[in-house]
Amino acid sequence: WVVQLALGTGCRQGELVSLRWRHIDFDNEVLVVETSKSGESRRVPLHPVILEELRRRRGTPEGYVVQRPDGEVPSQHSISIAFKKAARSVGRGDLRFHDLRHVAASRFLATGANLPEVADLLGHKTLIMAKRYAHTNPNRMKELVSRMVINAPDAQE
Repeated sequence: WVVQLALGTGCRQGELVSLRWRHIDFDNEVLVVETSKSGESRRVPLHPVILEELRRRRGTPEGYVVQRPDGEVPSQHSISIAFKKAARSVGRGDLRFHDLRHVAASRFLATGANLPEVADLLGHKTLIMAKRYAHTNPNRMKELVSRMVINAPDAQE
């Protein structure tokens, strides 16, 4: 669940672990990050699949959104360890939980979002920082390049 939430929101691990139900605005379909790493709050639009799961799991306002099956709130360290173990089990021991933010940004970019929108989603103050997270897809790049007009109809060499 925490991996799906990370992929669907682009939120940082700490933001997800500290997320309480009062931070979910079901009426406006957004997640509210009260204090991010940048020191500012932001509103993250919720994907319909994530929103549906949040509605299914909905708890009390002060309850935590991310919980273990026993109801305890996991630490960032325990989530990192579990993620690393899962990554190794599929032959990708090089992955870290933070990489999910990069995947979310790249997927958002692939929908047609622009860099300022990626920066806004991730809570970055600068486009330079957002660019570090927005990895382009080589196949999409090839497709886009093939659509370019390189010769004007009457151009002569």
